[in-house]
Amino acid sequence: MIIVPWLIFAGVITGIVILNFIIVRYLTDKEGEKRFRQEAADRFLPTLVVSFALTISMLCLLLVPIDIYSVSSRANLTDDGLAQFQDAILLMYYILYGLIFSFIFALIPYSYFYYEAGDLEAVPTIKKRLFTSFLKTIIFVVFVLLLFVVGLFVREGSPKVNDDYKQYVNSVVYSKNAADSAMILAIALVSMISFIFYIFYAGYGLAAFPLSWIKGTRNYTTEKQELESDLRATKAEKRSLNEKYLSGAKKVSAADKARLRDLESRELTLTDVDNRLTSNRSGILNNCWRATRPFYIVFGVLFAIISLFIIISFILTQLDRLINSPCGIKCGYLLDKPHRWNPIDTGLVLVSRVFPIDYVAMGAIIFYIFFATLGGLMAIGVSVPLYRLAAVQPRATSTQGLLLGAVILMFSLLALNMELMSLAPQYINFGSQTYKEESTGDEVRCDWNAKPDQCHMTQIGKIFSRISLGLPFFGVVYYYATWAFIAIYFLGFVIALLKKRSSNVSEAQQNEMDW
Repeated sequence: MIIVPWLIFAGVITGIVILNFIIVRYLTDKEGEKRFRQEAADRFLPTLVVSFALTISMLCLLLVPIDIYSVSSRANLTDDGLAQFQDAILLMYYILYGLIFSFIFALIPYSYFYYEAGDLEAVPTIKKRLFTSFLKTIIFVVFVLLLFVVGLFVREGSPKVNDDYKQYVNSVVYSKNAADSAMILAIALVSMISFIFYIFYAGYGLAAFPLSWIKGTRNYTTEKQELESDLRATKAEKRSLNEKYLSGAKKVSAADKARLRDLESRELTLTDVDNRLTSNRSGILNNCWRATRPFYIVFGVLFAIISLFIIISFILTQLDRLINSPCGIKCGYLLDKPHRWNPIDTGLVLVSRVFPIDYVAMGAIIFYIFFATLGGLMAIGVSVPLYRLAAVQPRATSTQGLLLGAVILMFSLLALNMELMSLAPQYINFGSQTYKEESTGDEVRCDWNAKPDQCHMTQIGKIFSRISLGLPFFGVVYYYATWAFIAIYFLGFVIALLKKRSSNVSEAQQNEMDW
C-alpha cells in the first residue's frame, strides 16, 4: 500500500533525530560546559542546528529506497497515480537538497559566527552578535543565490548517446524546465565540492573504522605508568626551577617564568588526564567494555568485510563504466545497464522485491558509511593540509569543532548521494523492474533499451543521469573522484594498520599533553 513506505519514513525521521541528538551530546565537551555556564547556554543553538542538519542529510539518502519501491512495485497505482507519486518524491528530494544547502551555507555558518562573537568583548550584546553573524554569513547566502540564478539561464546540453537510446533518454531524463535546471546545476556543483571531503574522510574511515575495533586501546597499566612517570618528571623540573630562586637573591628570568607557566599548565593537564584515565578504568560501562572485548574483535572483522565488499562493488562498477559506457567521457561514463556482476547491487535488487527488506539493507549500508565517515572525522579532525583546525572527540569537541565537523559530514553524505550510482547502479536506477525483449521475448532487467512505458527510472536515477548527460564535466569529475576515494581507502588501510593503538583517554586530551 502507498501509505506503508511513508509511515516507515516518518518513523525513520523520528529515530534519526534522536540518534543525531545523542551523537552530538556524545561529542560535546562536557568539561567546557561545566566551566562556562554562560557558554553552555549558547551551545543550545549549535546543538540543535547540528542535530537537524545531520538528520536532513541522512533523510535525503533514506528517501532512496522509497523512490525505488515506487517504481519496483508501482504500489498498485495507475500510470497517472505513479506519475503523481514520483512527482511527490522528486519534490521531496528538492526540498531536502534545498534544506541541505540552507544548513551548509546559512544556518551552520550563522551559528558558528554567532557563537564565536560571544568571545569578543567588542560585541557583548545579543543584538550586536546577531547583526555581526548576519554580516559574516551573507557571503555564503549570496553564493547560493547566484548559483540558482545562473542555473535559471544555463541549460543542460543535448544528451550524447547512441540513436538506440535516444528515445528513452529524451523522454525520461532530459528536461527543458528552468527551475529544474537551476536545481540540477546547484546539486551538481555542490556535490563536486562535497567529494573533496568524502574522498578523505569516508575513504580513510572505511579502512580505519573496522581496524579500530579490532586493535582496541593501549594496555591500561603501561599507559598509566607512562603518564605517572611524565607527571613526576614535570613536577621535578618545576621544583628544580623554584629551588633555583628560593633564596630570593636574584630575580626570576623571563625565560624561567615562561617555563614555569608551561610546567604548571602541563601538570594540571597531566593530573586531569590521570584522573580521567582512572575514572574510565573504574566505570561500570568500561568494565562491561573489557568483558565484551572479544565481541568487539568479531564486529571489527565483520565491519572490515563490509568495507571490503563496498570497495569491491565500487571497483567493479568503475571498471564496467570505463569499458562498457555507451558514450564514455561525453556522458561522464554513464552506463546503459550493468555489464559486470556487483555483489551489493545484486543483493539489493533481489531483496527489493520484498519491501521493506531492501529499506533495512540499504539503511544499514548508509548508516555504516555514515559511522565510518564519523570515525574518519574523529581520527583526522577538522583539518586543512598540515594543520588541524579542531579535534572531534567523544566528550571533548568544542562548539566550533562540532559545527565544522557537521559541515564535513553533510558534504560527505551529499557526495554519497552521487556515489550510490557507482555502488548499486541497477538497484538505484530501476530497482527490481524487468521487461520483455521484443526480439527474444526473454524477461530481462530494465535498461535504456526499454521503451519509456515499460520501465520507470527512479527520481534519484534521473537526477544523476541528467547531470552526467547534460553536464558531462561533473559526471567525469565524479567518476575520477570515485577512483581517488578507492585509492584513499587502500592508503588509509595501510596507515591504520601501522598506527599505534589509541589511548584510553580522548585524542583531544592527548594533544593537550604535547608541548
